[in-house]
Amino acid sequence: SLFTDEGLKPDMVKIYPCTVIKSAELYSWFESGKYKPYASQDLFKAILEMKKLTPYYCRISRLIRDIPSNEIEGGNAITNLREALEKELHKQGEYCKCLRCREVGHAEKIHKIKADKLIPQLFVEEFQTRGGREFFLSLEDEKRRVVFAFLRLRLPEYNDKIKKSEILEKYLGLGDLKKLAYVRELHTYGQLVNVGDKNSSASQHKGMGTKLVKEADKIARENGYTKIAVISGVGVRSYYRKFGYKKIGTYMAKNLK
Repeated sequence: SLFTDEGLKPDMVKIYPCTVIKSAELYSWFESGKYKPYASQDLFKAILEMKKLTPYYCRISRLIRDIPSNEIEGGNAITNLREALEKELHKQGEYCKCLRCREVGHAEKIHKIKADKLIPQLFVEEFQTRGGREFFLSLEDEKRRVVFAFLRLRLPEYNDKIKKSEILEKYLGLGDLKKLAYVRELHTYGQLVNVGDKNSSASQHKGMGTKLVKEADKIARENGYTKIAVISGVGVRSYYRKFGYKKIGTYMAKNLK
């Protein structure tokens, strides 16, 4: 239900299988037989299925903790688990669709391709969550193996679709901002291009953030929103100002014409 429950559908997950080490209280349970960890093969199969089910918008940021194999008394002892899973998926003619595995740097190694030869295309994933609709906008190659940039857009639903919940209370606490669409995250995996280098094969990847911001504006406008806000850090406020955003409290926002 992780990716089907409207109250879940996470942007990111970390998978940390339980590992037994001597310094943990769990070690005594393990020795007495009270606790039995997954068999290595069963755990491998379970995580493999998880990788297959992970949607394009989610990032599996971590797989297992960095614990030296000589300290592991029970549980997973494969320290290069992510690589082992990649090899097995490759054997089965599949690949992990999570964001981390499709980021330019990782995807080039996994698929043995040159990302600067690929043409970015726009993909839009729309899905319902509790309290609003989410749009995952991304610029990827046509086979969706490589992600060059992505944007997360949220369209809050603070009307009768939310029935007296803690979510409604949070929206009401935002004042006028509760009526706005939100750019929750914008991330680009850019390649450096020398100034004036118009012939560089990487130059086609410039301006990806701009493309996604404009597409987010378009989607919000088409869905009846007259304003859009962005959750931005201090360091990127100047970037959003060039799109017409102005500081409003802790957010930046603009009117949609």
